[in-house]
Parts: sequence; structure tokens; C-alpha cells
Amino acid sequence: MRDSRSILPLIMLAAITACDRREPAPLEPKDESQAQQSMLAARNSAGGIRLEPPRGVAPSYVVRTVGSAPLATFSTFNSRAAFLASGTVAFNTDFEGYTTSFHFPGTPWTVGGITYTTNSNLIVGTASGYNPPSAVFCNNLWSPMQGSVQAGYDMLGFDIGMLGNTTPVNATITTNQNTYYFPNLAIAHWTAGGSFVGFITSNSGEYFTGFHFASQQGTGSAPCVDNATLGNALIQVSVDIKPGSSPNSINPGSNGNVPVAILTTGSFDAASVDVSQVTLGDDVGSETPVAKRNNGTWMADLADADGDGDLDLVLHFRTQALVQNGDLTAGSTSLVLNGRTTGGQRIQGSDSVRIVP
Repeated sequence: MRDSRSILPLIMLAAITACDRREPAPLEPKDESQAQQSMLAARNSAGGIRLEPPRGVAPSYVVRTVGSAPLATFSTFNSRAAFLASGTVAFNTDFEGYTTSFHFPGTPWTVGGITYTTNSNLIVGTASGYNPPSAVFCNNLWSPMQGSVQAGYDMLGFDIGMLGNTTPVNATITTNQNTYYFPNLAIAHWTAGGSFVGFITSNSGEYFTGFHFASQQGTGSAPCVDNATLGNALIQVSVDIKPGSSPNSINPGSNGNVPVAILTTGSFDAASVDVSQVTLGDDVGSETPVAKRNNGTWMADLADADGDGDLDLVLHFRTQALVQNGDLTAGSTSLVLNGRTTGGQRIQGSDSVRIVP
């Protein structure tokens, strides 16, 4: 198999080589020298660069949706730190190591849970003349940048920036339930550091299936991505320590168990929790797992713990295990439950406790 790194890259335009016989795109450079001049001209003509928002400034999210899901369940982020704090990352894919100039990975190309399906997939490196701060993924024909997402992820995020001219971007994000449209996003040029866009959906069973970023100019203006991130969001669940009692008094000297109910609500089914993944503690370091019966089964049962007619998940944790693990101390005022659903989504909830002799 020929190493595609040896193909003469025809910058951001359709290449005509012995390996690529597509019809030429407008203004296609015919040799490396001409390609370099063309790309520098495109970069230098990126009018409006001085008007770009600095990194960290939120794009103007004006959202429309096709489907039945309320928009309140769809979250957008302009901060990568806030996005990452909202769940667990499964993939975070950069494009370093392929090239410092240009590399055609093929179309379609699958990496990090995403299949990229632009007209002509291209990686643009730091020594390409476009000067992104790191290698970025682009459409060799400028726009759109698009791809499909492996099923099962409700977090999708990208570092994104423009190469060539800076123009507003229209984004379309698809899930297995809905289509979300974000027009007129103000995305910074990569030479100004780029921007971040992140999306999380929390409808029951909803996950991302694809994305489409299109510059409003088209040719000469390329939205390019880096650090493509997929993951699962942290679901906040309702937790009741010692159901039926208030305050929730615990004696650290007890040899018994602490019952904790994960409550079923209109948006969360407690039966979906993977008991083997649940812990209780102070949310620092190693935490205490659910206790087991003498026969090795988990001390966990479905029961209506709050009297609303729904089945909740009632778990038991050994008091001495909590004490020995440092999760329950004389100064404890609350305990935090962490876990995962059987589908892999992180859950977390907490409740107050009162320490008694």
C-alpha cells in the first residue's frame, strides 16, 4: 500500500495526481510552489481576523431543532474545561504524528469513534503555511467538515477554527432522535487560537450520530477541527440516605449497614444502574462499594423507597467499611454516591448525614 504521506498535497483544493483523478477545483495550484503561494494568499486575505472573538468567548448559539425533544435537554459549551467536567471522555483524538505539512488519510476515514466523510479528508500540519498551532483535520475542498459518530455517546466536542477566510459557520448536529441546527457560529481563526464547541444531550436514550460544519463562504473558508471528543455525560441522580429517616444519623461505631436509595424519577430509571459500579464516600480517592451477602450477591433490591409508586434501587453499605476507607469520619456532613448505568453513563448524587455517638 502506498504511503499517502508521499502524495504531493494540493493545499485545501482537490488534487490531481496519479492517485487522485478528480476534476480540478477552481484555482487549483498545479505545483508545490504555486500551492504555497495560493495558500499564503488565502491565509493573508482572511479579512475580518481582527474581529474574531478570542478563545473562550462563547459562539452565538441560536438553536433550532427538528423533532420532539425539548431544547432544555440539549446543552452547549464554549469551554472545554466545563465540558470535560460534565462527564467521562471515551475518545479525545488529535491529529499529531501524521504530518507537519499535509496528509490525505483517505475518505471515509475512521478514528477515535468518528468516521470523517468530507469530500476529501485532509490533515493540515503546523508547517503547511496555514500555521495552525497543531495539526488539524479539514476538508481538502474547504467546506463542509462532516462525519458520523459511533453510537452510544451523548457528549460531542471539538476544538475548531478557520483556515483561509474567516466567515460564520452553520452547524448541524444529529442524534438518533433529533436534528439540532446552530446557525451563524462565530468561530475564531486557527492563527488566533481557534474556538471550542461542545454539545451534550440528556434525553433518555439519545446519542449523537453525526455533525456538519459549513462555512457560509464555502470555497476559501475552511472550518477545521482538533481534539475530537466523545464521551458520556454525568447524570445527577436523587439519592436518599437512610430512606424514611430525617436527619440521616449514622454511628461510626455501628457494625451494621447504611441503606441508600437511588430514586426513580421522570427522567431516570434506577433499575438502569449497574450495582457493581456503585460506590459511596467522600468523593475523594478510593470509595466504598456496595456490600455483599454471604452468598456473594450484592445487597441491592428494587423497592418503592419514597412511596411514589416507582421502584427505586435500595443499596446497603457496611458502616465499618466506610469508616476504614476514610469515607465516614467524625466530621462528615454528607456522602456522595458515584456509579454508572448498565449503558456506561456516569451517575452521581449526594445526601446529608449527621454523625452521632
